[in-house]
Amino acid sequence: MLIVDEVLPARAISAGILYAKEGSVMLQRMSGRIYLDARGDEIFHDGLSPVTWRISARVLARRDRKVLLVRHPLAERWELPGGGVEPVETLVEGATRECWEETRYHFHTASDAPFFVSEQFFYLRGERTFHHSLVVVFEGTVDEERDPSWLSTQTETRRVEWMDPSTLHQEDVQIHDWQALVKAGVTQNPTRD
Repeated sequence: MLIVDEVLPARAISAGILYAKEGSVMLQRMSGRIYLDARGDEIFHDGLSPVTWRISARVLARRDRKVLLVRHPLAERWELPGGGVEPVETLVEGATRECWEETRYHFHTASDAPFFVSEQFFYLRGERTFHHSLVVVFEGTVDEERDPSWLSTQTETRRVEWMDPSTLHQEDVQIHDWQALVKAGVTQNPTRD
């Protein structure tokens, strides 16, 4: 059952926007928005399917002129380690936990303030769900070694690599993470020739 929290102005309704609440999950309905899946394919939102709001925190860790990147099972592009922040976590705690879960490296942030913030609209094919996310990225370092007993699971991370950012191109990396790498000044390569 949907419970509308407030009466919306006519211009919001005509723009195809409806805010509603189902349990504790905020839903947003926006007609015509384009979402990206893990492969970078565009998915058209039908205007009816619920959209889940979340905050995501990612890490940019550097070592020997390389950056730490992960590739998820359904993704064809590299990503910075990170994911959804739990309600009881700070942004830094969420970024640190996600880095640990995906790579088994313990992250040490350079600052409690993110150096990059973006908005992301993504679609999870396996779950058939739409998400609207505020993404924050923290710079820092990780411990020299990761937990040797850790094995990547096919549901979390397929590959963990230290990569030379000068070898990466825009189409190799998820768009929001590419923008963070450019802002950090670690890469400037445009698309492949």
